[in-house]
Amino acid sequence: MPQSGSFRLLMVRVRKVRMPTFRLLWALVLVAGLPAQSYALAPSAAGAPAASGTSVQALGKDLNESVLQVTVSSVEVAELEVTWFKPPGDGPFPSIFINHGKSVGAPKEQTRARYYTVARDWVRRGYQVFLPMRRGFAASGGKYVSFGCDMHRNSLNQARDIVDVVRALRERGIIDSRPIILFGQSYGGLASVAAASLNQIPIALVVSFAGGLKSTSSTRPCDWEAALVDAMRQLGQKNTVPMMWFYGENDSYFSPDLARRMHEAFTASGGKAQLTVYPAFKQDAHKMFGDTTGFPIWVKAVAERMTELGFPTQVRYVTGTLPRPAATAFAATDDLNAVPVRNTGRSAYESFLGKWPPRAFAIGDNGAWGWASGRDDAVESALGSCQKFSKEPCRLYAVDEDVVWDK
Repeated sequence: MPQSGSFRLLMVRVRKVRMPTFRLLWALVLVAGLPAQSYALAPSAAGAPAASGTSVQALGKDLNESVLQVTVSSVEVAELEVTWFKPPGDGPFPSIFINHGKSVGAPKEQTRARYYTVARDWVRRGYQVFLPMRRGFAASGGKYVSFGCDMHRNSLNQARDIVDVVRALRERGIIDSRPIILFGQSYGGLASVAAASLNQIPIALVVSFAGGLKSTSSTRPCDWEAALVDAMRQLGQKNTVPMMWFYGENDSYFSPDLARRMHEAFTASGGKAQLTVYPAFKQDAHKMFGDTTGFPIWVKAVAERMTELGFPTQVRYVTGTLPRPAATAFAATDDLNAVPVRNTGRSAYESFLGKWPPRAFAIGDNGAWGWASGRDDAVESALGSCQKFSKEPCRLYAVDEDVVWDK
């Protein structure tokens, strides 16, 4: 089997999908003290198998979403499906790659991975985000290959697709020469760790969420946990990239004990990884990545590590249609007494501060107010909600983490 060193780029093209864009992004909007909820239709959740075995989905216009077909040949000639989200403009932008897990069932039945809420958060911070579907998954060509309980070999086989896609996009000028950041969920986390161990592309940081692979074969049972630990030992021997690993107390695939054993094996053999074992998350921590309510567990810590490595992490764009206003020195974001509204409005603002971006709080001159969170059009929604109760134009008081009030 040829190695990644024999890579050659055959083709990169963009597939345009002419479909209406829908969203399923919940929002809680409070208007003048009276709660209301608004809902919208949305694309199917990333990772959920499509009944037809295809992965055609509506494209998100706010995130400039497109789908690339990247043909590579380091393992076999295969055309891989790559989702691409980007900020407005031509860049250059720093790049994050998100590597998907494996759902139960045939890999071809998985839909195109999007992790839309995660992609949106990093596009807003100025990153272009790529989600490559590896060989045999979704609409990607080639054959999905499993090496059973040989977890080290499994990880390297998946890692070569990641390396090849990065090289292809760099050769086409879609990404520049800066080191990239790899995110990976489950099998994608294991593959990301392996990609860093190959030392063939510049990687600044690997962030693995519940990284690993579980063997469920009844015909060829094996000690897959021991195999995973051994794979991490081998990968740690060749790793030079800093990593952050996240595992939850109630992960249905990988227990905290297994996570600690993998981490110990990886670091003892030379790998550099920071392990975070967080408390139980909903019904299953294995699904934490991609859930907006899980963002407080990891986003701030990852952003701080990226800042230490010299990467920008401040929010630079809103993903609706209105431009992002500049921050002002009117008051600290958490100063409730500074908000120019009555007590009910201040209580609402306090609730607003506990919500995850995208979020916006608007105020009218007559004391009306409105806010919205968890949706791409939070700015427009907050202004519109406030305007229903104000004869004078409402203005934004806060957007995401910044006070933007200019009075």
